[in-house]
Amino acid sequence: MSSKPFAWYSLAFCGVLIAATFGCQPTDDDGAPAESVVNQTPEKPQRLKVLSIDDPQQVAARIAQVWTAQTAGEIEVTYTTSEGLFAEAQPIPEFDIAIYPSVNMGELLARHAIQPLDLAQLKDLCADRRVLLRHDRTTVVQSGKSIFGASLGSPMLTLLYRKDVFEKLQLDVPQTWQEYRATVESLPSSAAKWTSEHGETIPTQICEPTTGTWLAEYLLARAAGSLVRQGRLSSYFEIDSLKPLINTPPFVDALEQMTAEREFKSDRPMTPEDCYIAIVRGEAALAVTWPSSHSIVEGASETFPIAVASIPGAYRSFDYREQKWKSISPDEIRATPLIPVSGRVASVSSKTRRLRTALRFEAWLMTADANREFSSQFPDLLFTQNSQLTDPFRWVNDQLPREAAQQMADVLRMYHDQSMVMSNMRIPGRAAYMKILADAARSAIGGHVTPQAALDSAAARWDELSEKLGRDQQRKLFQDSVRLDM
Repeated sequence: MSSKPFAWYSLAFCGVLIAATFGCQPTDDDGAPAESVVNQTPEKPQRLKVLSIDDPQQVAARIAQVWTAQTAGEIEVTYTTSEGLFAEAQPIPEFDIAIYPSVNMGELLARHAIQPLDLAQLKDLCADRRVLLRHDRTTVVQSGKSIFGASLGSPMLTLLYRKDVFEKLQLDVPQTWQEYRATVESLPSSAAKWTSEHGETIPTQICEPTTGTWLAEYLLARAAGSLVRQGRLSSYFEIDSLKPLINTPPFVDALEQMTAEREFKSDRPMTPEDCYIAIVRGEAALAVTWPSSHSIVEGASETFPIAVASIPGAYRSFDYREQKWKSISPDEIRATPLIPVSGRVASVSSKTRRLRTALRFEAWLMTADANREFSSQFPDLLFTQNSQLTDPFRWVNDQLPREAAQQMADVLRMYHDQSMVMSNMRIPGRAAYMKILADAARSAIGGHVTPQAALDSAAARWDELSEKLGRDQQRKLFQDSVRLDM
């Protein structure tokens, strides 16, 4: 591709973007906004082929609708599942853009199906990545030194709790997982002692994401604070050997706490959406989930005083070098979010024959005008712009108090402002690794085996799986996924 024709095309596209109401913004190297070309005739984008993976709600169809309305471009969408697509020797259909769950990036990288974005070309196409939330422009879309797509928003686990219940029972919002356990264990007994002259009852249900492999995700989230400290890249694997770490003290401690809490929680396996529905209906006092703008929850006859807080942090961390626990001072305790747990990414095919239009699409996705038109309609998406933190209300259901939306934004601002996060697993075979871990955790919580024994068995099976999938490949992709080269 010669530079001059591309530069002319880039300027023409800037004109199209301005006509569509989103203009070029200053980029990191710019002292002023890029000049707009408003008198040129906009060039209609080429038709794009989009491959949408694990998309039962057809997010891609809505994105295609907005793209067509804002740019006059056309999109042809093909739907598939990760289970079918990533099966051994299964060919990947031809596509220009893949839209997929964020955690599946490693599978596509292993198949050499997607290519890194040329950030200089994105800049020419008026994309200003500075406006994006920190982890939406890095952690979610980055592998090694390269950026492989545009994030469509990444909800993160938070606490939703009944403010009135906590006030009546004089309970504090837990700041550590140790305090969370104490809250979980005291809630039913505290509620039983509380009396009301009007015969009121207090909900005591605790809802957590435990169905299927969500149990593994939740275990990782609970271990994260004790595991991830500044400067440490290893998490569930040793960085050099790919030896599993899931049977080491931070994970064992988290599973022991979850096992001890079992009798105080709902036995029903739940997704984050199930947890959200339960607290909105007034059935739960505390839920580990995230606020949603999804359709009105049936059965919710009133708006309860639900508040939003960050997930608890750790009060101690495990020093792997010295092989011992160390206390964390109270002023250093903070949530350590697991990123991503939800959300989707759009990446450019490594074989696309419509690269310029595909890059235009990526640049368009990075704008607030595009994001606000589709992300608020789906519970597994979220806003991506720093500016949207000040106006988060369309991303929160009307059945939550208005202040809950701002609390959600404040929690997300804190999550995105910090570098100390746990990068979720994004390597080939992820579904199998997570199933092994979830089955082990479920066995321990059910009382069939000790947490240590369950995780020892899971670690051995993880090691076998890594060998089967190719240890060298898995190690390289894991290192890249935690940005070892940055």
